[in-house]
Amino acid sequence: MKPISARYVAQLALIALVATSQPLDAHEFWIDAGQGGPVIGESVSADLRVGQDLSGAALPYLDTTIRSMTHFSPRDSKPLASRLGDRPAINNVTFASSGLHVLTVETHPAYIVFDTMPEFEDYLAYEGLSEIADRHRERGLPGSGIAEEYLRNARVLVQVGPVGDSDVDRPTGMPFEIVVNGTPFVAGKRTLTVRLTWQGAAAPHIQIALFHLPSGGTAPSDTTRTLVETDGEGYAEVPMPGAGQYLLNAVRIEPADGPGSVVWQSHWASLSFGIEP
Repeated sequence: MKPISARYVAQLALIALVATSQPLDAHEFWIDAGQGGPVIGESVSADLRVGQDLSGAALPYLDTTIRSMTHFSPRDSKPLASRLGDRPAINNVTFASSGLHVLTVETHPAYIVFDTMPEFEDYLAYEGLSEIADRHRERGLPGSGIAEEYLRNARVLVQVGPVGDSDVDRPTGMPFEIVVNGTPFVAGKRTLTVRLTWQGAAAPHIQIALFHLPSGGTAPSDTTRTLVETDGEGYAEVPMPGAGQYLLNAVRIEPADGPGSVVWQSHWASLSFGIEP
């Protein structure tokens, strides 16, 4: 095992802090930029949320948690800066040009410990990763105190002005990301093709969960969850049932040997956007 680091200790303290205000079943991490599209020159702020079924508390900006935040405009990209403790964590992003904009957030590693094997198995089943339980046993790992390191890769799409032919999503270079084939902002769109990639290559046969909260609805009671799986080239087709908030989430997990007692490392990809009525 690798030696435990000061960052690991700090992250464990952060977990304890977050656990006091978050439900134990919190899963997803996403960027919430609202449902409406801004106009050229307008500034928008966005919350970083953690929770489930599109119900989650807004987190403050902490440089111990956030590795990077970036604004990809149709013309260029630039880092986003926030002050410690800012909430919303993404502040006053100005959209100076029309087109499809992408905001991204990558996190530093954080840590969680599952007290029992059934608790670990429930989590794996929810994320479509049940086979990891067998691999856990094959590795001869303990059935309690199961420590996992996790990293988040979140994206949100924002359409500024009318949709044009060139307004299409594109990869942003994050390790694990969900990218739309085209754009979700075409009026009347009922299905959406997305591609999941890992380190720039196709991520095949991985579960993607689609969460949809209809306009005027209340999360989590009105949120629906639909599961799809990527094909051999990393593509999946998801339904678009109408206006509202959308969140797509995928998880991959691999063996780890530390830091400390960590035996698994997971990577989380999320994609969010809002469709106006």
